[in-house]
Amino acid sequence: MKLPTALTFQITVPTPTTVLSLEQAAAREANERGIALAHHGRFFEATAALEETYESDSEYADAYSNLGALLRRLEMSKVP
Repeated sequence: MKLPTALTFQITVPTPTTVLSLEQAAAREANERGIALAHHGRFFEATAALEETYESDSEYADAYSNLGALLRRLEMSKVP
């Protein structure tokens, strides 16, 4: 199976004055970890990290977007 070599994600970084709850901070950390793992080709671990993101904060839209992009990319890389 040929896997993608590069993934593109958009990360929204909070400004220094943003105060995050523990759940939001955990979600943001898991999202960033998932992106880093995907960039290193560790796609299954990246998927797990991104799923952890929205489990921590179900309203964190970037998690859904990034997970969808990763799954779409993996689906496109499948050999018919």
